[in-house]
Amino acid sequence: MLFLSSDCSLLGLCYVIKSRAPIWHAETQSESVEYLWTRRWEQSEPRNKDLIKEPFKKVPGWDGTRAIWTTLNRIRTEQGRCNYLLHKWGMVGSPLCECGETQTIKHMVESCPITMFKKGLTKLHEGGPTAIKWLEELNTRL
Repeated sequence: MLFLSSDCSLLGLCYVIKSRAPIWHAETQSESVEYLWTRRWEQSEPRNKDLIKEPFKKVPGWDGTRAIWTTLNRIRTEQGRCNYLLHKWGMVGSPLCECGETQTIKHMVESCPITMFKKGLTKLHEGGPTAIKWLEELNTRL
């Protein structure tokens, strides 16, 4: 059964689960949230880290449609629906692209003669009109 917040308060079932280490509770209260995000970002090693210079700012495309936003994020993280990952998860028979190479997100965007975004990953990340058009016309749903 799914409870709504009004149901919870009537039944006395609502509990607030607090984070043990929320980012806004800095070791010293003088550190800003922006500083903390930047510091954590610099200490991490995500894929395509160089695309994001200021981790506390919204990345391009956040105000687009959900389909465009999720596709951009899947490309940024290289974790979309490509044959390499689908094969790894046992969902398709082969990790190969139509062009014969292993179909990774990086391959689809940067080197595949069928799907390549000619302006490169950095321009795609910026989410300009050319990038949005390419995403909308892409035959594969990432």
